[in-house]
Amino acid sequence: MNDPQDPHDPPPGPATSPVPVLDYARLQPTRRTSPLAKMLLLSLGIQFVVFVLYAVQLDGGVTARRCFAVSSAYWLMTVLILVRRRLKPTTADLAFVGFGYLLMLLITEPFSCFGVI
Repeated sequence: MNDPQDPHDPPPGPATSPVPVLDYARLQPTRRTSPLAKMLLLSLGIQFVVFVLYAVQLDGGVTARRCFAVSSAYWLMTVLILVRRRLKPTTADLAFVGFGYLLMLLITEPFSCFGVI
């Protein structure tokens, strides 16, 4: 008599190949986040906080427009970095993507007091 084969049994194969046993409770999904993505998220967080601080000032939106102008220039530079070296960004690229917005804001802020920006 032929015994019906259990559908959960592994297919017949060479006797020398062991069947791997996986412990699904211990498996963790691995999610690799690139350093560039981390810096982009950091930059978005910084920009959100700075824009909220600039937007609540009661000056008719003058400082919020300055913040938007600096943000536009920053994102233009960031897009250039992403286009040129998306797969292998240098340390300077990562530093600019992460903290370049604050740097540009600090550089342009004294000029905005004189009405240049």
